[in-house]
Formats: sequence, structure tokens, C-alpha cells
Amino acid sequence: MRVVQVVRNFGPTGGMEEYAWQLTNCLAQKGLSISVVCERAEHEMPEGVQIYRIPRQTRGPGWFQALKFSNNLSDWKAQNGRATDFFHSHEFVRGADILTFHTTLHSSGQNSLLKRFDPSWHGNQWLERKAILSPQLKSLVPVSDLLGDQLRKAYPKAKSFLSTAIVPGVLMPSANNLKSDSSNGKAIGFMGKEWGRKGLRLVIEVFRQLNERGHELKLVIAGVGHDEIGNLIEGLSPKVEVMGWITDKEEFYNKVDLLLHPAKLEAYGMVVTEALSRGIPVLVSDQVGASQEIKTGLGRVLPLTKHISQWADAAWGLLKTGRTNDPMYKRSWEQVASEYQELYARVLSGNK
Repeated sequence: MRVVQVVRNFGPTGGMEEYAWQLTNCLAQKGLSISVVCERAEHEMPEGVQIYRIPRQTRGPGWFQALKFSNNLSDWKAQNGRATDFFHSHEFVRGADILTFHTTLHSSGQNSLLKRFDPSWHGNQWLERKAILSPQLKSLVPVSDLLGDQLRKAYPKAKSFLSTAIVPGVLMPSANNLKSDSSNGKAIGFMGKEWGRKGLRLVIEVFRQLNERGHELKLVIAGVGHDEIGNLIEGLSPKVEVMGWITDKEEFYNKVDLLLHPAKLEAYGMVVTEALSRGIPVLVSDQVGASQEIKTGLGRVLPLTKHISQWADAAWGLLKTGRTNDPMYKRSWEQVASEYQELYARVLSGNK
């Protein structure tokens, strides 16, 4: 049997992409026959993994590009597929045996008047539905319990093949990266390219309030450039460091003593468990899938309906406790791969 991993961009950049990349590496190390079908692969390839690149669609809205990828995958299967291939997709495509669901549901916006008039939203929702209700799909794997609950409600027909969540792993940092740079005092951190959905505005309001209370703090923002958020941090510039897009996450984690992630909707949020693995406490919203990993003593989970002063109180309480030099969370990618091996075996035997 050959396991074919399907992901448009194959490499450790982005939550879904890193999940697929790390999983593929670990499955190959366990001796499985692994191939990857993708549009782009720009990193050093895992040993023993065969990479197949199919044409990349660069024109049109995102849903159209995703549809083209699905069509190109079907063409690839017709030309290169084997009877014993087992397709594990991380994208909305037709004909996968297993689909790992990484994103927030497009169907969750059906009550939004704005989205109802957005052709792209309808296109993405159609792709989502076609992938989930594909006759060939044998197992649907959410990356968090929160996402699993949402899928169960949105797609009742999928309950029979909806798997328990397989949450992402974490690459454990070296001992040197468990020590913070506290020379400039306490710092709050935020990381996220989609900063609007991930709650940066609330983070900045919490930071403003703590400063107004007389606490000398710094705010470190990564994943977004100053040109996008300059108006939001007006008047705070001396106390705010905007790192922009970063390739070395350790540089960010070494600067912060608390991670704030008050996302409006987040399927998982790998930044949360990455912070915990580095001894950094976290304060997140109850709409973040990774909130299920926050046990007593690791941080706080608050509803978005809580007043800004309650968010500020919680942030200050965690800052006073501070980060540790020991990881507060451990989950290896090898463990993730083992759980998928067990799932593959169950699916192949007819037990989903």
C-alpha cells in the first residue's frame, strides 16, 4: 500500500502545511511507502518520499484555484495512480479516503448577510460540502474537539465516519530556547497573519489597559507588517515591536512572557501549544480549538463576551506568575503519526 498525502503547498510553512509536512516525515521514518501530490514544494524533501508536482492555477479566486487543484489531482490519479493507493488529503478534493479538516467551517457563516452575497463564500462552501460528502471518503479527521463538534452539527450525514480529533504535534525546543530574554521587562506576544480573525484588536486593547494601570510592559507582534496595523498601535509605538513575517519562531518566543490569542474562530491554533511547549503561559478565547489543551496552571480560557477589564485582569495574573524554564506541553509528531497509522489500519479493515 502506498499512502498518498495531498496538500497544495508542501513544506513547514503555515499550520496545515506544517501538519502535513511533519506527518509525512514521521510516516516515512516508520517505514510506510509515502508519496506527496502537491502544486509547490520548495523545501528539502523528506528522505524516501516521492514528490509529484501538478500544475498550479494562479488565476481566479481561491475557491476556483482549489477546484482546479482537485481536477488536476483526478487527472494525476488516472495517469499515475495504483489500485492499492490510499489517499489522505489535507485539501478539499474529490476521491480522498481520509480528509484531515484543518480550517474553520465555511458553512459557519451562513447567517451572515455579507457572506450570502459573496460568490467566493458560496464557492468555498460548495467545495467543503463536496469533499466531506464524497462517496469515497471513509474518515473525516478534525484537528480539535471544538472543530469536531462543529462538523457534527453542520454535517449530520458525516457522523458515521467522523473520527476523534488528532491534534497537531509540537517540535520541542532546545534547552536554550526555554529561557526568555527578560532584559526589557515583561512582554505580551501575539502571532498571526490573519490578525483580524485571530483577535489582534483585543490584544491591543488589553495592552492599552494594562499600560493605563501603570504596568510597564512591551507588546511583540509577529506575522503581520507595520503597514497593515500602524493605525491600531498609534500612540504605543515605543512600547510595541512589530516583527512582521518571521521564519525563526524562536526569536519571537524568546521575547515574550505571555501569549494572547483571543481568536474569533480558530480550528486549532498551533501557536498556543508551541508557546506552552516553551514554558510560556497563554490566554485564549473559548473559540480556539487548542483551548482544550490548556490545563490548570498552563493559562486561561475566556469567552469573547467577557469585558476588556476581565481580559486585562487575567493577562496580568498570568504575567505575574511568568514563564518557566520547563515545557508545559508535550506532544510529538511521532505520536501523531502513530495515531494515523492506527486510523489507516481501522479504515482498511472497515472499522472507522
